[in-house]
Amino acid sequence: MQLPFFGTVEAVVYEPVSSSQDVTRECLGALGIVQVAFVTTLEELRTALTVRTPDILLCDVDRNAHQVHALVQALRRSAATPNPFLTVVGLTWSQEEDVASGLRDAGADDVLYRPLTADSLAECLVNQIERRKKFVVTADYIGPDRRRDPSRSGEECFEVVNSLNLKSLDLGVGCVKLLKQELRLSRAMLNAQRLRRNAFQLCVQWRLLERRRAGAPDFREALQRMHAISTDTVSRLSGEGHAAALQYCAALDAALGAVQTALDLAREGHPSSRLDLRAAIGMVGEAVMVLALLFAPEDLEPANLLALDQLVARIDVRRPEPAPQPDAFSPVALNPEHAMARAG
Repeated sequence: MQLPFFGTVEAVVYEPVSSSQDVTRECLGALGIVQVAFVTTLEELRTALTVRTPDILLCDVDRNAHQVHALVQALRRSAATPNPFLTVVGLTWSQEEDVASGLRDAGADDVLYRPLTADSLAECLVNQIERRKKFVVTADYIGPDRRRDPSRSGEECFEVVNSLNLKSLDLGVGCVKLLKQELRLSRAMLNAQRLRRNAFQLCVQWRLLERRRAGAPDFREALQRMHAISTDTVSRLSGEGHAAALQYCAALDAALGAVQTALDLAREGHPSSRLDLRAAIGMVGEAVMVLALLFAPEDLEPANLLALDQLVARIDVRRPEPAPQPDAFSPVALNPEHAMARAG
């Protein structure tokens, strides 16, 4: 196999077992990869991914598997990591499919089975250089698109920077400038996709909130999810041009707080709590619809609104108990045109 140029490639390796480190170092060295940082704990790995800009992460998944999955998932979502798009490859002795699928579901690019060899590692890295999958953003996933049938979902795939590929071109000093530029563009694309997805998920959770029995566990779960989505949205609104979005994120948080206050009053038997809750959920809906208009206007087209309602209905069908009938706690439906007027 004709190997690409790996002379400037940087790798971070999570190997808790020292004997495995020797084998991995030998395999990397055989490919010409000598800029390697080995870490033995997850805390060291988190630090390495923050202070370094590696092109490859090789990580053992036979120990602390769930923590490794969570770390990879956080890596793909993180705004603090210099390169959240780096190539991630798991290493395992296990032939169990759930070991490999668990790491891929967290956002990894590939999994290699031990014993690791220079040939298997070279084949994996060449594949990531020449045929790396596009990325996709969903409600709970950011990473390579693994759908067998891309048409089954409306999520848009997009190219991200592949620093392993860039460095294999041996561009010299020009590679650093190009890599920074590509990283900036990839972050902007990821951010736009995430904001759009957040806006859609807020619509889903709001519709679910309307259908839930006030104060029930799934009602409170929807509230918590909306808080988390709003927080993530605010974290992605850096720079100029986001005043309206920040305003309506603040309005959403205030409305969610008003819903919680109304629930607290209801537990105390306050006579106005039903009206207060109805008004608060209405305010939640207004803020949600405006954010959808700002970040995902196409999702408010009639056909997509119908698809949204069908999705919410399918979620309700999967619930163990039937959806409650509307009562005094159920808010009136919002008119998207009214929200659009508010946005203007």
